Order: sequence, then structure tokens, then C-alpha cells
Amino acid sequence: MNFRFLNSSKFAKTVSIIVFIVFVIVGLLSYRDYAISIDEPIHRMYSIVTYRWVNRTLFDRGVFINEGTEDLGNFEEKYYGVAIQLPLLVAEDIYQMVKHEPMPVRSIYHMRHIYFHLIYILSLYCFFCLTAKIFHSDWAGILAVLMIYSFGRFFAESFYNTMDTVFASLCMISFFCAYKVLSAGCGTKWCLIFAVVTAFTVSSRMAGAMIPLGLMVLILMDRIRYRQPFPWKPFLLIAAAYPIWILITPASWTNPLKFSFEFISAFSDYHWNGVVLFEGKYLWKEEVPADYWLRWIGMTVPLVYQVFAVIGLFLFVRHIFKIILNKSNVDVSIQNGARGGLATCAAKPTQACLSPCASLGSEQLHLYYDTTDKILLIMFVLFTGSLLYQIICHPTVYNSWRHGFYLYPLLITFAVYALLRLKQWKMRTGVICTAVTSLSLVYHLILLVVNHPAQYTAFNLIGQRFADQYEGDYWGMSVFQCLNWILDQGSEPVTVSPYYPRTKGMIYNDLNMLTDEEQERISVAFVDSDYQIVLKSGNGIFEYEANPEIEGYTEVYPVMSYGSEIASVYQKTGQP
Repeated sequence: MNFRFLNSSKFAKTVSIIVFIVFVIVGLLSYRDYAISIDEPIHRMYSIVTYRWVNRTLFDRGVFINEGTEDLGNFEEKYYGVAIQLPLLVAEDIYQMVKHEPMPVRSIYHMRHIYFHLIYILSLYCFFCLTAKIFHSDWAGILAVLMIYSFGRFFAESFYNTMDTVFASLCMISFFCAYKVLSAGCGTKWCLIFAVVTAFTVSSRMAGAMIPLGLMVLILMDRIRYRQPFPWKPFLLIAAAYPIWILITPASWTNPLKFSFEFISAFSDYHWNGVVLFEGKYLWKEEVPADYWLRWIGMTVPLVYQVFAVIGLFLFVRHIFKIILNKSNVDVSIQNGARGGLATCAAKPTQACLSPCASLGSEQLHLYYDTTDKILLIMFVLFTGSLLYQIICHPTVYNSWRHGFYLYPLLITFAVYALLRLKQWKMRTGVICTAVTSLSLVYHLILLVVNHPAQYTAFNLIGQRFADQYEGDYWGMSVFQCLNWILDQGSEPVTVSPYYPRTKGMIYNDLNMLTDEEQERISVAFVDSDYQIVLKSGNGIFEYEANPEIEGYTEVYPVMSYGSEIASVYQKTGQP
């Protein structure tokens, strides 16, 4: 596919550098605005169990952290990959050895938020490099990255969601490495880098195995098509991801093969007993509809992005069918600049895993898929395969579509693909579509700022009409906003209480994120408190009410997000 009409410029490269500097600055200015999600202490505990076991087993030393069990082999949650979190435990351990005291809770979670957000920024940089390469335009890469960055749920959860956004980030890095493997002719260096990255990706979520498997299938198809020897070297190098995964997964060390099968079994349909708020009703796992992810994607992803993503998926399928139906794979009558978006042959004759096309003139085009098509094909299979698996097999899903966040960068890739193809076919149409997308991008970037730090419940224009019927702040992050507002009302000590029992743990967690002086000014009292904190966004509790009336209390501060009230502070009547 020839997208070289959108050639990169020095100005575009300068803009891309500025964009990422801004990303880093915004992250460093924002990480303190997010508290502790309800899953963060749990996932930290998972990593502590592994870290303690490794230290005891390999170094015969105890560590200062005593949370969790020392028996990793019988730990029920040992299948959760914690490799990406272990450096954080090393940092805590070093702090303890230097300071001779545990790292403060507030510092622990601030460190974690910076760490995970920087991984997210790194993944955006890799995604920029990937899209700039496959579409031959730095501007396309900048647009793609900003379309991801403008999605409120992604931005907010990049600080504290240690599973879903981390996995999405690792997928973006994996796809970039996969492109480098193909464009470098399956060289040793990039195959090994790809193996390491995908090992961490699979450790984060089993679905990450689809990327190396897809890459290996495409390499094999090329070899078969051109009657070349079996690709032993690239296969063995990429397959090194499995022993690397074993190495970074201590729970598997005693019996790697048995653990591998148990890992697949555990996450093919993870056991969970809980309810979700869906269409105003509480549903058990078995009652969640087959189109659960599709419904959530339709309500949260910006509408313009969705439209062009659908167009892009259609155009890509159409392009692939053209390739399949063309027996010769070469149309020597089509010259550079012709319509149709056909690909120039970028492969060198000596490259082992790319299509050999030395016989083609440099000005001729061919219908056989190039590196861009190969990466897009893996993305297409992962995107459609994941959705079909969720629809047909009905695995455990909950809390919006956060388990499918890794699909969002793929959706954006096909949206950009559609814009470029439309512009290639007819310049005026492409310019209009790009302008519409840019306006939508600016609009959602503004919303990102206006709704800070409550972007975690972002809905699009359609979803905002039904937001109160679906789960909103399922992490309980708005509790921290409520506490900060209460503290801003004066310097006198006050008491707070949770309206719902489940909110109690969130309040205790978030009190740890306050300074020592702030913690002295606020305490939890379950009877006759000065303030009550009410979650109003349907976070999976049966007693949820949209607008409760609390006797003796008046609502004084609503927490708003994308037009919806997700939490509120009620003050005792008669209080100043």
C-alpha cells in the first residue's frame, strides 16, 4: 500500500517530539490526582507473594514486606503475571534497606502511578513509530497517538489500572517489535527483542500470545508461497518467548508444563462471582449479554473514531480479498500514483521472511501483501477474533470493556487507515474526513482537561444519555475527589462516613494518599458524621441508588464526569 504521498517532514518530527514532551509533563503533573483503586492493593499483594518467594528460594533472605503468603505454590492467584510489577518491589526493598523503615503508603502508590503511566507513554511512542512507518507519514502517527490519548478512560486508567491498560500498552509495544521483525528480514536482534516483549505481554494477559503466533503464521506462509526452507531460525528465536515467560513467572518454576496448562485454563474463562450494572439492572456473569463489549465500545469510544474504524475494517477486508482473488499477485499495468491503494514492494530480495520481488521494476506495484498488510492482518485477526470469542464463548467479562482495552489501539489503526485510503482515492473527501476527525480529536482533548481527574467514566455523546444505567466509577476513584473537597472547606477536623458499606474500604485506602497533616484533619465515623460520601455510578453493589435522600443531610458537592454525576458529598444539615 503506497501511502508515501503523505511524506514525513522535519516539521512533523518536531511536532511529534513536542507532543511526547507534553505527554510526559502532563503525566508528572497529574499522577497525584489519582488515589488507590480497589484492585491496586490486591495486585500489589500478588507481586509481594512472588517477590518474597523468590528472595527466600534463591537468596535465602526474608524481605520486610509480610503481606500475603510465603507458599507461592498453593497461592490461588499465582496465575496472575506480576513480572512487570516486580521492579516496584525492588524499589521498595531498596528504600527499606537505606531508610530502615518501610516506604510510606502514599509514596508507594505515587511511584506505581508514575511507573505505569510512563509505560503507557513508552507504548504510545512505539505506536507512533509503528503507524508512522506502516503509513509512511509522521502526521498519521501523531494523529493515531492523539486519538488514543484523547480517550478519557485510557488516560485515567493508565495511572492505576495495573492489568488492562498495562496489557494494552504492552500490545502496542509488541506490534511495533513485530513490524521491526518483518522489516528487518527476521534478523536475530529484533526477533529476540520481540520474544522478550511478548513474554511480558503474555505474562500480563494470555491474549498476548496471539501476536507472536500470528507473526509466525505469516512468516511460514511466505516461505511456503515462495518454496523456501522452513524458517527454523526466526521460529526458534520468536519461540524463545516461552522460556523467557517461564523465567519471569516464578510460580511456574517447579513444573513449567503443568503450570502452562493451568494458566491457559485459568484465564480462558476466569472464575468470578459478582454482578454488573447493565441497562439499569444488576446481572450475574451468566446473564451478561453476548454483545457486552460491543455495547460498551459503542457507548464510550468517540463516535467519529468508530465510524472511520468500521470503514477502515471494511476497506482492509476488501483489499485482502483483492489479493487473494488475484492469481498472478502482480499487476504490471498499474504504475506509481494509481488509485486503489496498492502496495509498493519494500522488501529486499535477500530478506528471509518478506516477499521476494526483485523481478519487479522500482516503478511497478504489486498486489501481494507487504509489511504493512501483514501487521494490519495480525491486528485484524486479533480484533475480530477477540470480539467473536467474547460473543460466542461468553467468557467472564465485567466492569465495562476494560478487559478489551487492548482492542482500542487496533480500532484507531483502522480508523487512520480509512482516512488515508479515502484521501488517496479522492483528495477532497479525504481532507474533509481528516478535518472532521481533527475537530473530534480537539473536542475530546478539551473534555479530557475539563473532566480531570474524573476521565475514568468517559462516555461518548450517545453513551452520556444512558450513563446512569451502566457502571461508572467501578474503581471508586471519585472518593478521593470527595475527600479533597471536604478538606478544602476549612481547617477544622471533620468526620466522614460511607453511605454504602463497600465505600468504607475505598475511604480508608484514599486516606493513605493524604499528607500527614490532612490525615489528622479527617477521620471516619459511622454515626453522626459531618459528611457522607455517596457513590452514584453503579459500582456493582445491589443497594445502589441513583439519588438517595439521606435524612439529616443535604447534598453539597457532586462529582461530575462527562455530564454524569458519579459521586457526591452530603453534609450534615445545620453544619457551617
